Amino acid sequence: MMAADSRITDDGGSMDLLNFPKIKKVKDCVVGFAGDVEMGVLFFSWIERGEPDDPAQKPQFEDDDFAGLAMRKNGVYWYGKRLIPGGIASGCPAAIGSGGDVALGAMLAGKSPAEAVRLACKVDTNSGGRVNSFKL
Repeated sequence: MMAADSRITDDGGSMDLLNFPKIKKVKDCVVGFAGDVEMGVLFFSWIERGEPDDPAQKPQFEDDDFAGLAMRKNGVYWYGKRLIPGGIASGCPAAIGSGGDVALGAMLAGKSPAEAVRLACKVDTNSGGRVNSFKL
């Protein structure tokens, strides 16, 4: 299972939305992102197109304010701004974003991903809104 909060903000504080989908089911995987919302939307689109490696079709991110996760049947993959997948050991929880450390600790203590995100929302000011979750 993968879970995410739905709060997005910007650095200047002029945008604060509480119901933006930062997680979705795409084909045979569950995909989520943390950080810059524009990069997240481009990441979703890139995954939907089959992750083409052609530089003309691959989003180019200059900012480090992005992390993505893709949960597939063969494992969970982490993506940074260069969109090169890095595998995460099977059976180990993974968490990204400003509330990621709290969520990771909660999952290691036995909480489900959705419960872990709800706990992170209670202590991290940049996390909040509805918690969405998907299973493969």
